Amino acid sequence: MGTDVGVHRFMTFRSHSYYSARLLLIAAFLLIMGSWWLAGCELLGEDVPTLAEPTGPVTYEAHIQSLFDRKCIACHSGEAAAGLDLSSWDHLIQGSDRGEALIPFRPDKSVMIRLAESYDRDPHPGGKSQLTDKEIGRLKNWIADGARGPLNSVPYASSANRLYITHASAPVITIIESSKAVIIARLELEDYGFTSRARARHVAVEPDGTFWYASISSTRWNEREVVAKFNRSNQLVAMVPVPDPGQLLVHPTRDELYVSVAPAIDDDRIFHRTPADRREIVRLRRSDLFLTRLPVTYRDAYPLAARPQGDAVFSSSMEVDQMVILKPASADVTFTPVLGTKHLFRHFSVSSDGRWMWGSGYWSNSATLFDISNPNDLVQRQSLWMGFDPRQIVWGPDDDLVYVAVRGADAVQVINSTLGSVDYQIVHPAMQQPVGIGLSPNDSTLFVTAENTEATWRGHHQFPEDPAPGLILVIDRASRQVRKILESATGASAVAGR
Repeated sequence: MGTDVGVHRFMTFRSHSYYSARLLLIAAFLLIMGSWWLAGCELLGEDVPTLAEPTGPVTYEAHIQSLFDRKCIACHSGEAAAGLDLSSWDHLIQGSDRGEALIPFRPDKSVMIRLAESYDRDPHPGGKSQLTDKEIGRLKNWIADGARGPLNSVPYASSANRLYITHASAPVITIIESSKAVIIARLELEDYGFTSRARARHVAVEPDGTFWYASISSTRWNEREVVAKFNRSNQLVAMVPVPDPGQLLVHPTRDELYVSVAPAIDDDRIFHRTPADRREIVRLRRSDLFLTRLPVTYRDAYPLAARPQGDAVFSSSMEVDQMVILKPASADVTFTPVLGTKHLFRHFSVSSDGRWMWGSGYWSNSATLFDISNPNDLVQRQSLWMGFDPRQIVWGPDDDLVYVAVRGADAVQVINSTLGSVDYQIVHPAMQQPVGIGLSPNDSTLFVTAENTEATWRGHHQFPEDPAPGLILVIDRASRQVRKILESATGASAVAGR
């Protein structure tokens, strides 16, 4: 039986009071947005009147759309939208083919504000000022309050179609509205009391999307490491200390969350042992984060997957090639050796019928197929070469195709699950060090994260002081074409959705 330990909980609500309305002299907002989406916007006349500043709350229709109507929509509406249509709130929050124009509650991370404030150093080609510093301050205050629309609603606040992106090189979690392919939130872990060295390693989401979980570690060994629980509004509602938390798995039928141990291995494939020798998988009761430790024989049991029937949870050691099979009902743990060359599996993915499971081999650079239809008798079927350092795997609809992000090959390998062979690969200049992969709710769109740590791809909105952005490639699954590239914090990595 496992050992029960206590859980530390707290409630915190994110404050937006730090968004001060720092006012700067800037050039015309019309021309600013034109430099982003179109370099040829015509200037409005200098006699456009400036309305008195509001004395009460800033509302969209009275203070924001009216500003756009007077100074922007001559170039930013309809077919002549210059890449961004400012004729309505709905159009604005959809952004452009280069990503979102704003992030609710984050004027400091909103492209439209950053571009506006940058023109005190890099003048727009038009060279004339249209917006006052007070008007830019009004836009910043509106975004800081959530960029609320005509019905006082925050963009995509009720959306259930969300993907969560972790970042290996920044204390950030990015949230995407997957049906619209726009970034709707950028959560800074420092805002929740963590240090700048905190890193979210993995995310798991409740089936109904009401809560989601993040394993949060640190680049410094003596700082707190936890599994944190957030609600749909991204408020941190509880957390429990878990040393070296790795991948997370929401059990499909039970009130359980499984947590693996993050392996201490660097990009040169050298293991760095910490003083603690953790040979366990942690099981949390999702409703209250009550914790039980389930001992396993080997260290670094890292990847996690479960049959949709809920009768078995799978892991594997990154120290030796042993499959770990856990029976949730009894908490019994058994082991099965992996045959052939050394694999050291990093990620697993199970088919929708619970019969098949692919694993990406960190050491073998291959993807290996297992027949898991009988959890008591795993059958290792075949291995396919993927290229250097395969990472996250996801099954396509109808279990016909399997997508594998291959970091060292800068590509996504696509396996035909019926034929058991690599069908084709997806490549793009922005696919630099792809790590994570996920699908939209209707399975039509593939999302691939690229770490881009070597700054091979320069962001469309990257300022000189910015590190290279982490990238999220939005790929049409049918045509295999990249239709949009989203930019966020550096080192974009794991993808999770419900």
